[in-house]
Amino acid sequence: MIKKIFTVIMAFTVMICLSACGNKSFEEKGDHLTGNKWRGTDGSLIDLDTDGTYKYYNSMDDLSNNYFKGTFTVKNGQEAIDYLTKTQGFDEKSQRDVMEKFNVADDYYYVLTLNADERIVNGKNDLAEKTVTEYFGYYSEKDEHLNFTSLKTLKSMDFYKK
Repeated sequence: MIKKIFTVIMAFTVMICLSACGNKSFEEKGDHLTGNKWRGTDGSLIDLDTDGTYKYYNSMDDLSNNYFKGTFTVKNGQEAIDYLTKTQGFDEKSQRDVMEKFNVADDYYYVLTLNADERIVNGKNDLAEKTVTEYFGYYSEKDEHLNFTSLKTLKSMDFYKK
C-alpha cells in the first residue's frame, strides 16, 4: 500500500515538474518559440508544440474550428541568416544592419516555417494540398513577444507569449 501511494505521489511530482519546465530545454538551445503559445495582435493564436507540430487558430476565442495544423521548423541566429540569404536573396550585411538597428542579437533572430497538412473549417479538413508559410523576425525577451514578417506578403505582426 505504501509503495502504491509513493508511486502515485512520484508520478504527480514528475507530471508537475514536466509541465512547469515547459520549453526550458528548447530555450537552452536558443529556441524561444517551441513549446509556447503565441497570441497575435489580430486575435489569432499559434501553438508550437514541443513535438514539432503546430496549430494556427484564426481566433484564440475558438480553438475547435478555423485553424491550420501541421509541422514546423525553427531556425535562429546564423542558420536563419544563411537560410534567408539562400532562399530570399537577403544579403547577410543587410540583415545584420537591420538587426543592429533594432538591437537584435543572433540568438533572437528567427525564421519560422509552418508546413500545413490540414485546414479545419466547419469541423472538416478542406485543404486541397499542403502549404508552406514562412516568417522571419525577432524575439524580445524583455516583453516576451515576437515581431514576425511573412515572407509571402511582407506583412508584419506581433505575437505575445500566452
